[in-house]
Amino acid sequence: NRSSSAVARFISWFHRSQKTVQTVLSAPRDLATLSRDLFADQIVTVSRLRARQIPGSVCIPPGIPIGPLPTADERHAARLRFGFQGHEFVALYAGDLEFSTAADLVAQSVPRLANAGAATRVVFACRTKTPRAKERDSRLMAELSAYDKVAFLGEVDGIRELLLAADVTLLPAGDTYAKIDLPLVLLESLEVGTPIVVGRIEPLTELLGDDGACAVDPKRCDELVATLTTLAASPERLAAMRDAARATALARFDARQMAAAHDALYAELVSSGLAARSVQRRQPF
Repeated sequence: NRSSSAVARFISWFHRSQKTVQTVLSAPRDLATLSRDLFADQIVTVSRLRARQIPGSVCIPPGIPIGPLPTADERHAARLRFGFQGHEFVALYAGDLEFSTAADLVAQSVPRLANAGAATRVVFACRTKTPRAKERDSRLMAELSAYDKVAFLGEVDGIRELLLAADVTLLPAGDTYAKIDLPLVLLESLEVGTPIVVGRIEPLTELLGDDGACAVDPKRCDELVATLTTLAASPERLAAMRDAARATALARFDARQMAAAHDALYAELVSSGLAARSVQRRQPF
């Protein structure tokens, strides 16, 4: 935010002999204001979209810890813990309630799935950190109270186990305002081998390409319903997507890879700073 950027800019100026690095996790609603919050010698972004928007920046994707490959027994135990039936197709929404229309789109899918006779349970697991979030959570619960294939879990301890219990994780957002460009809950879903469905917008589409994810128009509930119906009826495809999701996490979002990329960047900056000071010392008076 602007205040912390101003403080960091002052500290950078005060210690201007040292190189500084700033990581941009997300962008403001008005991209025109982004440049005034940048202060460092090197800007790091977590998405390719933001790297294109910030000249001279470097993209280092976010990373998460990679655990052992979950077993079928662990997935079954996770489903039992949350009360999911064996035959149910579980679609999990673990996004925000305040800053996008994604929760509303998921909520709109509930009656359509019910009318189609789908054995799909839609699960909301959202933190209600603000009064507005609590109000929207209450409103959605009231609107969907007539449907038995919907659950509101609130904030859950052990999100990894819930992601493991789901068949698919949803974030059909139309923008990533107030979110990390590549939300960690989606990466954590890939890590346990649970495919994701995202909005067809950048930077969320950067998660596509390995068949562990698919995208829908964030303004079309019918497309979301069709995607869920297709996946629920295609266990072979779902199994392949699970394998691909896990492979994506291993290949692109391992925290060790992220740390190594940062180490290399810092080493380069330190080296360039030492070289610059050496040249300055050799300059004649």
